[in-house]
Amino acid sequence: MSNALEIHSLLRFLDQGRTPYHAIQQARTLLTEVGFTELDESRPWMLESAQSYFVVRGNASLFAFRTPARFSPDTRLHLIGAHTDSPTLRIKPNPSVFREGYQMLNVEVYGSPILSTWIDRDLSFGGQLVFRRKGERDLRTRLIESNTIIRIPSLAIHLQDAEKDGGKLNPQTQLMPILGLGGGDTYFRHLLESHLEPGEDLIDWDLQLFDTAKAALSGLSGEFVLSSRIDNLASVHAALRALQESPVHGTNLIGAVFFHNEEVGSTSWQGAESRFLPQVLDRIFSTFQASRDLYYAALNRSFFISADMAHAVHPAYEERHDPSHRPRINAGPVVKSNAGHRYATEAITSARFRELCRTANVDLQVFVSRNDVHCGSTIGPAIAAQIGIPTVDVGNPMLSMHSIREMAGTDDHDSIVRVFKTFFAQE
Repeated sequence: MSNALEIHSLLRFLDQGRTPYHAIQQARTLLTEVGFTELDESRPWMLESAQSYFVVRGNASLFAFRTPARFSPDTRLHLIGAHTDSPTLRIKPNPSVFREGYQMLNVEVYGSPILSTWIDRDLSFGGQLVFRRKGERDLRTRLIESNTIIRIPSLAIHLQDAEKDGGKLNPQTQLMPILGLGGGDTYFRHLLESHLEPGEDLIDWDLQLFDTAKAALSGLSGEFVLSSRIDNLASVHAALRALQESPVHGTNLIGAVFFHNEEVGSTSWQGAESRFLPQVLDRIFSTFQASRDLYYAALNRSFFISADMAHAVHPAYEERHDPSHRPRINAGPVVKSNAGHRYATEAITSARFRELCRTANVDLQVFVSRNDVHCGSTIGPAIAAQIGIPTVDVGNPMLSMHSIREMAGTDDHDSIVRVFKTFFAQE
């Protein structure tokens, strides 16, 4: 079985990262424990050499970095990126719907979840409340995780019409979870206000549903991880663990960046196509009075690893994979390539990642989609284009991607953590 310390740390991270906001809160804790200092993006920065910092945007994106002992013409950036969001159902601003005596929650689809997997599960909801304290002008936020169980019940087989229903769910009419019987228009609001203190007024919220089942190990020898949000919190956790145990300060700037909104295209204030990463990098170099020329030269020498989960070959659907590109669980991380640049991988960046794996003594796999099967994308192309930094797209193989309950390999997680540690230790 794999390294128990890493795997059980991953299981805790998956359980506690119910929403992107909760995932970033866990990242804050893990980074603070090893001496990272949080920066306020809205204030001037006074950075020092050989120090560790992180900055959070919107409570759902984060960039953590260690400054080098000194900036020089040979300084490089060694960066790993991943995303904090997963496909889910998001609660709409006017949430209450009443049908046949049931109070239901009005939700919308976020990303591209496998909708059928959300049926007949014990669900709850969580996220971020926005409120104001009496006598104050500024808005505040608070993370919540409800213990209220809600459920989207299936239709009994006896009532189904194969031709009419067709096995496909209508996302507008058939995905509303039942909150309870009766109630009123203000019941859900009162439920949220129970998370506030006296003198605090609820203004707004960003809430999503989640499966209450905990992450677990399965298989003949615990070789599989089963959980919600493996895509892509497993990559976030791997990067965090590598950064936690990285050399404190070398000649390079090393860091990990986690973005929100990848599942809906990354075009947001907190997404990979935002100015978050370019602005933070620019502020770092400016603080150390490095010239713009030195900054651009450093980018050209640097390397960005875009980490997002990959498709393992499915034993019941093996024909859905290209015959010579069939990654298997627990056979090593996967380099993802696409001729249409849906992934950022180039031959030179693939070669660099291969060398990292060789140094870390980790096996490597390759994924390319069938020509007649749609290819997804990642944050990689956006980062490569925006920052102008050589980028590779990689990820661990998994099954049930975008299901409410996904499946990956325990040995693979240990392997990619080891590769990431090797990357951060390189001079």
